[in-house]
Amino acid sequence: MMFTFASGISGGSRVGVAAAIGISSGVLVHVGMAALGLAVLLLTYPMAYNIIRYLGGLYLLLLAVQSW
Repeated sequence: MMFTFASGISGGSRVGVAAAIGISSGVLVHVGMAALGLAVLLLTYPMAYNIIRYLGGLYLLLLAVQSW
């Protein structure tokens, strides 16, 4: 956000929009690759799904206890 803001101030609105589009494109690629990696992990190791599921449940319990 700061990069987009600084680019917009120094180079004008066109440069700011270009910076925002560039960052958004990078984030989209990053999220897509992370999702693909998780899918490959779950296909390769089916037990990993249960591990992730139980860790998520424990995390939710931890959040519940902390908020109480």
